[in-house]
Amino acid sequence: MALPTEVSDSGCSGLRQGREGDAALPGYWRHSGSAARPFCASVGSSVGYQVNTAPAEMASTADLKALYDQHLDARKMVAMYLSPTSEYHVDSFIQAIPHVHNFFSSGAVDGGTLLEMSFAPLVHCFLPASNHFTDTYFACPSEKAIKEVHMWVKNEPGCLDVTDVVKGVVDLLGSSVENLFGVTLGGTSVPLLGSLLGSVTQTVTSVTSVVLNEIQGLFRSQVKNVLLCNFMRSDPVAPTVLPPVDCLALSYSLELFAVDEKSFCDALKNVTPLLKKGGHLVMFACLEGTFFKVGDVRFPAFCLKQDFLTETLIEHGYTIKESHIFERKTRGSYDVFDFKSYIILKATKERDI
Repeated sequence: MALPTEVSDSGCSGLRQGREGDAALPGYWRHSGSAARPFCASVGSSVGYQVNTAPAEMASTADLKALYDQHLDARKMVAMYLSPTSEYHVDSFIQAIPHVHNFFSSGAVDGGTLLEMSFAPLVHCFLPASNHFTDTYFACPSEKAIKEVHMWVKNEPGCLDVTDVVKGVVDLLGSSVENLFGVTLGGTSVPLLGSLLGSVTQTVTSVTSVVLNEIQGLFRSQVKNVLLCNFMRSDPVAPTVLPPVDCLALSYSLELFAVDEKSFCDALKNVTPLLKKGGHLVMFACLEGTFFKVGDVRFPAFCLKQDFLTETLIEHGYTIKESHIFERKTRGSYDVFDFKSYIILKATKERDI
């Protein structure tokens, strides 16, 4: 694919400049409203984003999958967005986990099987849900990410170390973890995340590495299979035959693999049959953004709007039961990701389409 020299980048957030050090990537498109707009990644410091006066070759969803397969570094992604030591995890992790816990601890969302689908190894985001289901499945379109999850589930030497991520979940959920996993935690009760959970008192733990390893071991035992998927196929997890599940969790997934409204709708249509009628959808999504970076590599995103998402879910047979919007907390990092806000929602599949 030829790399255009002048590229329009007038999606949700307007014109952006190329950043020094961005990895060289092929041309792709971003979406704004009902029109698709071409863009490309910066190639070093000499190339910026400018108004395009000539047509550029557009990408397909297959191009995006190839981009993830070739360039997604799952370990860098976890370190950048999930580790408690990262400045960005307040956006992608801290604000979401308490809501996940509340969804499942209420008893309204449970059953035999949970399928999480994500763009990267984010299986740990659903650790609070693990004891509410007998079997957990994880699916991802990225071959690199699937390899990492496989290694982690099997606890192979050199596998992805997510101990600090699990510790972050434990700190957020406090004594609730004792009920989730049957482990004993030591700690002191203090107000934690008051802005998210009201005046609820949580427990900041002095949990040992032994207990963290025990929690990971219990969670690993509940992951029954790790599947390579393709959101754009009518049967996304083929050739695996998976009966419709009780809960489908979409965490930062469809909006990162769609290129426009049509492909987002197609992807939702394709994954919906994986959920049984009457089952629950739990969804995290990034809103109103056009890109994010992992290391020096810049990945495109479909500019998802809340109203469009709501309408699309209803059209595909869902009734939204609860939703929360949380604004971006990280400031001054718009060269790393440009999402304005995030949504987490719970919905019920009322009908087949």
